[in-house]
Amino acid sequence: GTCDCEGVPYGRSLIGCDGVCRDPPVVLDKCGVCGGTGEKNTGLCDCSGIPAGTPGASPSLLDSAMQCCYLSDMGCSSPARCWSGKTLDQCGTCGGDGGTCISVRPSPAARARPPLHLAALLASLLAALLLRSFEDRR
Repeated sequence: GTCDCEGVPYGRSLIGCDGVCRDPPVVLDKCGVCGGTGEKNTGLCDCSGIPAGTPGASPSLLDSAMQCCYLSDMGCSSPARCWSGKTLDQCGTCGGDGGTCISVRPSPAARARPPLHLAALLASLLAALLLRSFEDRR
């Protein structure tokens, strides 16, 4: 006939995940821990007790105050805190209002300045050329 791992005919003992033959055998829990009890933050389980890779489940993690929340509830503050309410704005600033990456426009005074007159520009260029020509002769 058929014997189990202890040599008992038609016995129920099996070799468990710990490599030991017994009845009942030690098995992996839902978190993948041999002989575990499915506790949170063990093996493959997150702080909510959900195994990694569970279809439809969002991973949870602990913040700096040891609070457990979904990644979507984790604020961007440092240290990281669950439900801080702070998010990254379009500029990438944590808790910002988007104002740090808006381009600065020239002030009305800067726009009111008259453009450099063409004659003054030509005079500046001519003076620079003459000075260069004079220096080259030395």
